Amino acid sequence: MTNNNRVTPLSLALALLCSPALGQQPRVIEEVVVTAQKTTQSLQDVPISVSALSGEFMQDNAIGDLVEVSTYVPNVRVEFTSPSSPQVFIRGFGTNTFNPSFEPAVGLVQDEIFFGRGTYFTESMFDLERVEVLRGPQGTLFGKNTIAGVFSVSSKGAPAEEGTEGNLAYKHGDFGDTRLEGAIGYRSSPSFGIRLAAMLADRDGRMENTKLDRKEDTRDQDAFRAKLEWNPSDALDLELVAQTSESNLNFWPRQLMNLDQDTRDYLSAFDPEIEDDPTNFQTSFNTPGEMFIGSDTVLMRGNYSFGELLG
Repeated sequence: MTNNNRVTPLSLALALLCSPALGQQPRVIEEVVVTAQKTTQSLQDVPISVSALSGEFMQDNAIGDLVEVSTYVPNVRVEFTSPSSPQVFIRGFGTNTFNPSFEPAVGLVQDEIFFGRGTYFTESMFDLERVEVLRGPQGTLFGKNTIAGVFSVSSKGAPAEEGTEGNLAYKHGDFGDTRLEGAIGYRSSPSFGIRLAAMLADRDGRMENTKLDRKEDTRDQDAFRAKLEWNPSDALDLELVAQTSESNLNFWPRQLMNLDQDTRDYLSAFDPEIEDDPTNFQTSFNTPGEMFIGSDTVLMRGNYSFGELLG
């Protein structure tokens, strides 16, 4: 006699799929909530191309600015060799911000405030709820200077439940790159909450100035934010946000390369140690350059519900 009850790979797969153990653990796709259309929606309901990164994801991956955010978002590039002139492009469209008088093609919105110059892209982002990148023209909801898209940044607020919550994160990287970020939130009642957040970041740099005996790409950034939330009634909610940010850095992070002999002879009269090796992270400018970037922001926002009739 022969036994025809053979176990084939197909029959084994069907048996596993129909087993009770697997039936008790269905796979569920987590809902992503965004505010791309200035209202809270599921990402699946938004009829535009949006990429969203949560604050938890950014903290777990040590993402500290929008340059690092762009590495996780398709069709987006943010980079800068100078904090005063970042290059921001979405789907290949953008504006060279070397001239600060140029209007940007990619907008930056933080807590619903529009920042109209590309320099703000180089500020550190801290204690964030999420970052949304909206591709394509967004002039209907965000105004001009958004023909290529928008970076929409939302900071964290007070805890949803009554009580206290807080977090503290420390990052240490190469070339003395350190970042300390902390926040504490408190909600005394369903109608009132507060959150305080601060960030301290330093970078020693690696480009040695042999003439001035200093690192040319050092950076020191400090920022602080306070957010108050008040809901005096079921129909009205108010929010007050105050934030300050300061960045101090040396500024001549350039290296010479491929000098012709005449240029080398000329520069040697000022600096006998002049060199044009672009790979040794050394320079010899004899004039110290410094840059300060600062911003102070105060936002008062209110939302009132007129009921089902008016929305």
